[in-house]
Amino acid sequence: MAAREASELKTADDVELVEELSLLTTQAGRMRARMAEIMAELDRRRMPAGSGSCLR
Repeated sequence: MAAREASELKTADDVELVEELSLLTTQAGRMRARMAEIMAELDRRRMPAGSGSCLR
């Protein structure tokens, strides 16, 4: 019985780690997307007012 409990505990711990990894991956993706938005906004702000062309 103790071996089964240890196995279930290991599985529960694995599930917890996988869930945390999934959360962190999602957060990292959101951060990358936000960084891209910020960089694009900075690029837009640095362009001269009359240039009007943005090839991105």
